[in-house]
Parts: sequence; C-alpha cells; structure tokens
Amino acid sequence: MKKFTITCYGKTKSYPESQRKAMMDFYLEGMACCDGSERDRYSHVYADLAAGMEHCFDQSFW
Repeated sequence: MKKFTITCYGKTKSYPESQRKAMMDFYLEGMACCDGSERDRYSHVYADLAAGMEHCFDQSFW
C-alpha cells in the first residue's frame, strides 16, 4: 500500500495515499484560518501534498 508522510512541528506521521485529499483539505483550511509563520507551515505542507510528494514538510529545504 502506497503511503506518504507529513512532518509538521517536528512530528512525522504516515498516512495511506487514500487520505491525501483529506489532508489537503485540512491544510487548506489551516492556511485560510491562520496567519504569519503558522500559515507558512500549512502552505508548505499543502504545496508538497498537491505536488504528490511522498514526504511533505512544514518548511522549505532549498
């Protein structure tokens, strides 16, 4: 079974691929409800989820 992980606030959780849409909805709502650095965290995770990445993070690694 294909899975993906989300690392946010230093904690990593694994989810089945079937939960990707639900997690995208969760992080999109977080982006809409928050501001500042918290919104940035949600935005980074959402972008990684939308890109189909296997490992999603709350910060950029450039």
